[in-house]
Amino acid sequence: MSNLPILYVIILLLVGLLMPVMGVLNGPKVRELLDSHPEKRISVYFQTIVMLILMGGLVLIAMWLNQHSLDAIGAQFLTNGVSLSVLLVICLGFLLLINLINSKRHWLRGLKHTYHQVMYILPASSREYRTSILMAFAAGFSEEIVFRGFLFHQMTLFIPIMPSVILVNVIFGLCHWGTGFRNASWSFLLGVIWCLIFLWTGSLWIPVLTHILVDLLSMTLGYQINRLSRDTLTQSADS
Repeated sequence: MSNLPILYVIILLLVGLLMPVMGVLNGPKVRELLDSHPEKRISVYFQTIVMLILMGGLVLIAMWLNQHSLDAIGAQFLTNGVSLSVLLVICLGFLLLINLINSKRHWLRGLKHTYHQVMYILPASSREYRTSILMAFAAGFSEEIVFRGFLFHQMTLFIPIMPSVILVNVIFGLCHWGTGFRNASWSFLLGVIWCLIFLWTGSLWIPVLTHILVDLLSMTLGYQINRLSRDTLTQSADS
């Protein structure tokens, strides 16, 4: 640790200690705020976007100042045809899935209970949904650069790979603790999968893309569930 640049140490303290503590302590306050003032959801989205961009940007600036290549965290430009083909297939599959969700909204009734713990943070209006799309992209890029890229790489310099995989994603899960144990557990499991994909491909871009798509899917499902609930209430009132 003493050989690390000071800016790296600051980032590791922020990501490894401050962010998970904030996730655990601040999460219930955010839920209480949005339960009583749902109109503040967009404000929370924008605050999250800014924080994500700052953290991802800080990592990239730190690496640039210390003349460390992005290859170390798998963020180099993709030139591998197989990886590019996988990314394309994933995108096409996701577009088909979103189209199916939008055309078969009645399927969503059974998902409302599954999402009940996080409905308070999911978009309820078209404006919130558009903002949540920006947040999904910011989270996909920044969280992968910070966690599966920078933090994971730094940990593997000091401890073996598999303990690093577990520890990085325990921290990642704790950062999502405020949205409930279930969501934090899914964040941990997905983080482990993204770490393994990174190790297998040597590229951060497939984890980045799939992370963005997972978040977009959650936001789309939440928005459509909220729309369906609103339409059901309107029909009940009319009848």
